[in-house]
Amino acid sequence: MNPYTFKGETYAFSESNLTNAIYALNDYPLQQGYLEANRYIFDLLTLGKSFEETIGSDKKSFSLQYIDWKDLGRNVWHVTEELKVERSGSSKHFIPDIVLYVNGIPLVVIECKRPDMEKPMSQAISQHLRNQQDDGIRPLYVLAQILLSICETDARYATNQTPEEFWQIWRERQPDGTLASKQTIHALKNESIQDGKYWRALQTNPERRGQKNTVGTSSDGQNWTVTAQDELLYSLCRPERLLDLLYNFILFDAGTKIVARYQQFFGVRKTLDRVHHQDATGRRPGGVIWHTQGSGKSYTMVMLAQMIANDPEILNPKIILVTDRVELDDQIYLTFKRCGREVVQAKTGRQLAEYLQDNSDAILATLVHKFNAAIKGIQSPISRENVFVLVDEAHRTQYGSLNVKMQQVFPRASFIAFTGTPLMRREKNTAAKFGGIIDSYTVRDAVDDEAVVPLLFEGRAPLFNVNERPLDNYFNRIAEPLNEYQREDLKRQFSRRETLRSGEQIIYAKAWDISTHYATTWKNTGFKGQLVAPTKQAAVRFKRFMDEIGLVTTEVLISPPDDREGSEDAYGSINNEVLVFWKRMMDRFGTPKQYDEIMRAQFKTNGTAPDIMIVVRKLLTGFDNPINIVLYLCDRLKEHTLFQAITRVNRKAKGKDFGFIIDYDGVIEELAKTLELYADNFEDFDTVDLEGTITDIRQQIARLPQAHSELWDVFKTITNRQDRPAFQNFLADEAIRDVFFERLSTFSRLLKLALSSHEFVTQTTDEQQQIYRDDLLFFQNLRKSVINIYALAVDYSQYEPQIQKLIDTHVTADEVVQITDQVNIFDREQFEQAVANIEGTASRAHAIAARTDRTVTERMDEDPAFYRRFSELIRDTLEEYRQERISEAEFLRRVTAIKNEVVNRPADSLPLPLQHRPTATAIYGLLREKVRGQVMTDLLAEWSVRAESVMDSLLTDDDRPVVDWVNRSEIMNRLRYSLDDLAWSLNDSTDTQLSLTDIDDLIEQLVQVAKARY
Repeated sequence: MNPYTFKGETYAFSESNLTNAIYALNDYPLQQGYLEANRYIFDLLTLGKSFEETIGSDKKSFSLQYIDWKDLGRNVWHVTEELKVERSGSSKHFIPDIVLYVNGIPLVVIECKRPDMEKPMSQAISQHLRNQQDDGIRPLYVLAQILLSICETDARYATNQTPEEFWQIWRERQPDGTLASKQTIHALKNESIQDGKYWRALQTNPERRGQKNTVGTSSDGQNWTVTAQDELLYSLCRPERLLDLLYNFILFDAGTKIVARYQQFFGVRKTLDRVHHQDATGRRPGGVIWHTQGSGKSYTMVMLAQMIANDPEILNPKIILVTDRVELDDQIYLTFKRCGREVVQAKTGRQLAEYLQDNSDAILATLVHKFNAAIKGIQSPISRENVFVLVDEAHRTQYGSLNVKMQQVFPRASFIAFTGTPLMRREKNTAAKFGGIIDSYTVRDAVDDEAVVPLLFEGRAPLFNVNERPLDNYFNRIAEPLNEYQREDLKRQFSRRETLRSGEQIIYAKAWDISTHYATTWKNTGFKGQLVAPTKQAAVRFKRFMDEIGLVTTEVLISPPDDREGSEDAYGSINNEVLVFWKRMMDRFGTPKQYDEIMRAQFKTNGTAPDIMIVVRKLLTGFDNPINIVLYLCDRLKEHTLFQAITRVNRKAKGKDFGFIIDYDGVIEELAKTLELYADNFEDFDTVDLEGTITDIRQQIARLPQAHSELWDVFKTITNRQDRPAFQNFLADEAIRDVFFERLSTFSRLLKLALSSHEFVTQTTDEQQQIYRDDLLFFQNLRKSVINIYALAVDYSQYEPQIQKLIDTHVTADEVVQITDQVNIFDREQFEQAVANIEGTASRAHAIAARTDRTVTERMDEDPAFYRRFSELIRDTLEEYRQERISEAEFLRRVTAIKNEVVNRPADSLPLPLQHRPTATAIYGLLREKVRGQVMTDLLAEWSVRAESVMDSLLTDDDRPVVDWVNRSEIMNRLRYSLDDLAWSLNDSTDTQLSLTDIDDLIEQLVQVAKARY
């Protein structure tokens, strides 16, 4: 097996070196630790060992391999049954049931149990763990690489020192991702049972001599059922699979040994098969790997990178790891480094440019945003072959213009994206930019595989009180300088849920409930909790109150406060509480980075404070903490963020049967929608679908030159384009101003879309692109100055502290009530029933109904549309809050009916989905004009609700309007683009065929609705 070649001649290793090779195999450094010794063996097996040979007068070192990884037939395979192994420091023995040997090296140890035993799988795994103790049979296990536990109906695998909760099942997949047929296993099992030579082989065991082959004779002509243990043995122990798994899919990471799960194995294999193809330019295809949260994406990246680097068909590969957040960049860098791969981390754009252009084969880790600076430092695109860009958590930034920048740097690169959050329907084109879907592993797959723990959901809510009269009186004094329109607008801004839930007494009620819940359920169990606060001010208040209550220990992890975040507290500047807290943290930790790192480390450490980590948009993505068992949701999260947040508590740990989500902010309906989107099987996009998406984008981009020309055409009478005051004076006319705003919005949207297209960027001259960018900047700045000059916006920040003080004083909570029992969110039937139960619980709404009914009835004859009292607006918000939690309850419907007589009650003829949805109602009216008589009203109503949801998701942040969104081009572009996708979907799902002009007109009208209502 181990000849070597020198000067054209083939030689065999000397006997002394063969003996030394055996000595090396037994010279493992057990004194450095069991797992370190196992790693030493793994390196010997996979890398071989060099020995010096003398050939004539020459001396040269040659590599000796213990296993022939390429030619399986040159290896020798043995199986033992009930091998007696002497225990360390004892004359007694442990007896593993089955050991698989390759070339005399025990690589696989199998423990077998009868299925009628009590907890057979736990017993088998426990036996493996016992055997690996220092008084066990470590000399056998230090050589082993794969461990199996089987009991006929259940079968799991792991590697050395794997705790019981992390032993995995295996599901064999076909190349198309579907589960493999059992037909081959069935035939193999039945043939072997009937073949007498296998029984004769078993009789070489002295204990079996004289036994009759009752299995083979009694089953003559009958079929035997394929069991779980048959599937695992065939999937992992057939020679070609076993050596592939050992060589390519085992990692060592920070004192832990990892063997690939089945989705990692097949995902990497499918990706490798894909990149083996090249187009005419030498470019290899890429794609998107969607493996849900907790499925080991970082390890999948490492395994894929290793296989690309070692693939003989891919010469001199350059591998680049890209992420969009600093914490992920650090995590990926450390993962690769711990796994033994040389990695360099680009800290600046200039450094990135240097690394990108060198010939080093080291793996490069960087942030996607550094490509901006790197492009400026690279004179021409790097057109070398075999460049692979692996993008982690790729569901946001990398899909837009920055994806184009990466493709500009490496026009022939293969881009492979990894994400734990599924792409939604409106993100079809993002998958196309990377090359389509390669592999998917859903959250339901992970739950079914027991790779993560199920999640239990429980809804709770504070019961509000509003002290109306002083609230009204003080508000009138505060708002006295404002005109009627501004006063009404101010009321709307500060009656939203965001302001209410930051009230001190509301937070105190939640803080008390959370403290008592954790103290009575999880305190001193080794598990920790995470509290998601809506704002930094709320987070600091939560800590202050929970520290005063004294039942649990807490810490707060936030990002540094700065001027841009000054709007986070209902249009006000950052609160002094936050600044004082931040100064205290900097005095304590020195720097923001040390503060962040130490907080994370303390949260992940068992037995140390804090019990509960309070966060604001932190630790919700890319942060794994298995001892985090409960998530207290005090923030209204949506879609991607909600999905990633709830999966923070689904990681497995010893003694952790479930993760718990305690919701204080009414996300159950949003959660139901999120699970509907994310928990089911991932929707693949076929080639025709993707090509159609790209074609639509090209048509949109083709409108860019005309939109640019039409924008300038507004100012055709101005001869001096450098005369900014002339432009400003020209826009004094409101009609001209409206035209300018609309045309600027259209141009901005199209340019944003164009800059996200690799085709546009590569086929449009740099000079023309720069003209577009410069003109956009000019007109955006002109818009800002016009808004200021003509007082088109009112700054309410000066009123925020006074209004917040009123709410802190006059909005209270009597208690926090439980509104749902605990329910497993991945048990579809149980979860749907829980939602239905919530919708039928009228008694939960009684307290608020009683407090609001009298006041609403007294003011029934007043005109509420414009002059409604501030306290009434707060009560409206509270009604909506309760309605979201109990949307179908009979008593709440009565309260809502009263409210509908006060605020814009929809016409009786409107479809049911539009009830209490004024924005959707407005959209529905516009849509009916476009498709009158062509489509069923229910379908149009459903589409209108979806359009309203698009506006909500883009234009609100926790139920309040995004500040100045109308003047923020990136939000306006996303709104137009999302509505455009939605409009085209109407054509796809109905017989109606809206023309391009119809769709453009509809989008412009919908944007006007958004401006009026948000």
